[in-house]
Amino acid sequence: MAEREEEFFHGAPPPPNLSRVRDEVAAFVRRQRSRGRKVVFITSGGTSVPLEKNTVRFLDNFSSGGRGSSSAEVFLSRGYGVIFMHRAGSLRPFHRHITNGDLLDCIKVEDEGTITISVDGKRRENLLEAVSLYRRVKSDESLLLVPFTTVFDYAHLLRDISLLLNPLGKDVVIYLAAAVSDFYIPHDEMSEHKITSSQNLQLSFHRTPKLITPLRNSWSPQAFTVTFKLETDDELLVPHAREALKKYRHQVVVANLLQSRHTKVTIVTEEGRRRRREEREKSNNSLLIKSFPNIPIIPAHEIFMCL
Repeated sequence: MAEREEEFFHGAPPPPNLSRVRDEVAAFVRRQRSRGRKVVFITSGGTSVPLEKNTVRFLDNFSSGGRGSSSAEVFLSRGYGVIFMHRAGSLRPFHRHITNGDLLDCIKVEDEGTITISVDGKRRENLLEAVSLYRRVKSDESLLLVPFTTVFDYAHLLRDISLLLNPLGKDVVIYLAAAVSDFYIPHDEMSEHKITSSQNLQLSFHRTPKLITPLRNSWSPQAFTVTFKLETDDELLVPHAREALKKYRHQVVVANLLQSRHTKVTIVTEEGRRRRREEREKSNNSLLIKSFPNIPIIPAHEIFMCL
């Protein structure tokens, strides 16, 4: 496994802003610790796999970042400092509330050019709550946004941020909600320029190593770690989650089925317990379910810190 990780990083160009991000994360962590806050590192959205060095074509997945962004809001509301590593262009905390196209219908322009926004009902209540928390978070400087695009960006950022968090030990939650590509093409095996469309195409992919292995072994082994698992077969959901807990020795797997991922999650702990949380109320953005995993996870982290 270590050889595959070494091979992966050898063929994975780091993001050009990596040094700056390291400095920003280090300063953010110092600030949170000086103010007595625990820190959660959330990954969110999907990684892309470039097919060319000068990338025109790439492989992607449908992860929108909804669960990660709404979970971040829950952690922020509970007093955590949040490092939110997200796919560029995916949903972000607070901004997710104003992404619906129908928001334009709420904007009115008066004759003198004044713009007003009118929101009614449940949406008004949700927006007021989100704006109130957003202003508090901005004032407290308790949220750091770190964008990524490719699976290479993700891997380098995950490693370096986890290493920076390692000195915090059990005070850290690492919440891996991002959908990471299972396959990639090493940079030195890519076409330099746009692949021609004049002939059939065959590509050879390498398996992406499971980065939770070095994370648990060396990058940040004492952190309270939460992973996510998506399945299409209900009978495999819990067994595969339990296998992951046994193999990687972390604390929680949040498992869900493709068919019901917006309405149900199964939380599997190292003790083998599981809890189901369902949300039957339908909303315009269908994201209410996505903050539910934090309800048992935050108290579990507090217990974990005392062990």
